[in-house]
Amino acid sequence: MVSSTIENANPATRISWANFLLCFVDWFEPDQGTMVIAGAGHNSSYRRDVLMQYSADLEYRLASERVLHMELSAKGFQIYLAPEARTYHLNLAKLKSYLEHSFLGGRVFGSFRSQTWHLTHKIVYILGAPLIPVVRLKRIFTQLNTPQKRVKSLFWSSLPLIVAGLVCHACGEVIGYAFGAGNSQLLYTSFELNRRQHLLSDELAATWE
Repeated sequence: MVSSTIENANPATRISWANFLLCFVDWFEPDQGTMVIAGAGHNSSYRRDVLMQYSADLEYRLASERVLHMELSAKGFQIYLAPEARTYHLNLAKLKSYLEHSFLGGRVFGSFRSQTWHLTHKIVYILGAPLIPVVRLKRIFTQLNTPQKRVKSLFWSSLPLIVAGLVCHACGEVIGYAFGAGNSQLLYTSFELNRRQHLLSDELAATWE
């Protein structure tokens, strides 16, 4: 399995960069090709035989690719991050859309991640949820391992938005652990398939040039 690196296709706003860093910082300008635990969601290539082992369950599995990738890695499959493969990804640029997308993404992730957990396991993660934004913020900063990356990604000026998105995602995870996905998968998919609705007007014009 191979994952492309990801670049921000609409890099003019802090909201766009906050959304990008929450979703794609792990695949942003890697120093070199390397094996990773998970590839970029919707931007990775698979061996057909690996996917076919899930047969009728495949659509469900692909709803949260990060969980699927973590499961494949645990089974011994290798995922290669290829610097020579680059994808430019449009990111949400409206505040309401960004925060809602973060919450829904957290709920989908939490529900899929915990589907085989015992109740005690879920309770531990729910109680530890306040630490999730802290851990993820540290990971984002670590991935932006040069001053150039932090400047390019508007990290410091986007920091309040990044924190807000991380908190929304963590809240979504808690709901996912406690109550499952509900209709969050359907709502989240709408963001993914209708992304242009969540861009600014000048960004829409630029993407058609």
